[in-house]
Amino acid sequence: MSGDGITNASQVTLTGTAAAGSTVKVYDGATLIKTLVADSSGAWSFTTQTLVNGEHAFTVTGTDPLHGTSAPSQSLLVVVDTIAPDRPIIDSLSTDGKLVSGTTSANSVTLTGTAGPGSVITIMDGATVLGTTIVDENGSFSFTAANLADGAHRFVAKAAD
Repeated sequence: MSGDGITNASQVTLTGTAAAGSTVKVYDGATLIKTLVADSSGAWSFTTQTLVNGEHAFTVTGTDPLHGTSAPSQSLLVVVDTIAPDRPIIDSLSTDGKLVSGTTSANSVTLTGTAGPGSVITIMDGATVLGTTIVDENGSFSFTAANLADGAHRFVAKAAD
């Protein structure tokens, strides 16, 4: 498996190999979710039914008449997360005390806010991406926008998980 094992897809396709013609049983935790037969080259594949949000630990066993049933495979952990993160909120803007009625002479400002813990926050100035930061375990984030040009700025925070 490549990646971090987290997906926003509610169905996943599992593939593997076993002895040609053997019976393959696929489990999600202790629950049998599919029984199928490996093809003549030993390949097997299937797409799960809709999975609920959360962790799924997939294992497989293979059975053939000559060797019996194998031990379960190593677990493949997949986390399904189809719920969008909470909308981030920019709570304050700090300019080292140089902010007066929304105007400042500082070319660097620090934005602080709140969002879902672990979310990745993208900070934008209008349509321009300034950078990203990660929300801490308490739901707080901070981002410093530096080297800002003179003029109006409209800061926006977007969350992804």
